Amino acid sequence: ATRKLSECEAGSRIEGTAIYLPPEVLKGNAATYAADYWALGCLIFQLLAGMPPLRIHKDFDLDSVANRSVSFTVEEKGLFPDHFTPEVKCIIRGLLDKDRAKRLG
Repeated sequence: ATRKLSECEAGSRIEGTAIYLPPEVLKGNAATYAADYWALGCLIFQLLAGMPPLRIHKDFDLDSVANRSVSFTVEEKGLFPDHFTPEVKCIIRGLLDKDRAKRLG
């Protein structure tokens, strides 16, 4: 049997792959639609690069994500593969903005 979650319940549940969770969720805040846009940015990056965006960081490990200590900066030099066009970089930067109020969507 299934039941529809109330708006309160739906907003407080955290599900998903750790490396696709946005910074605000990793800090313990409730997920909003902005979290979906973050995940979309991760997915687009992975489809085009062949790996998730957080794995590009040399010091990445899953424990850092679980412990909420990983740094989310898409603007770092060398983060984007050479074949990414300026337009793709712009979209991904917008979707992976640390500030969910400024995030595309």
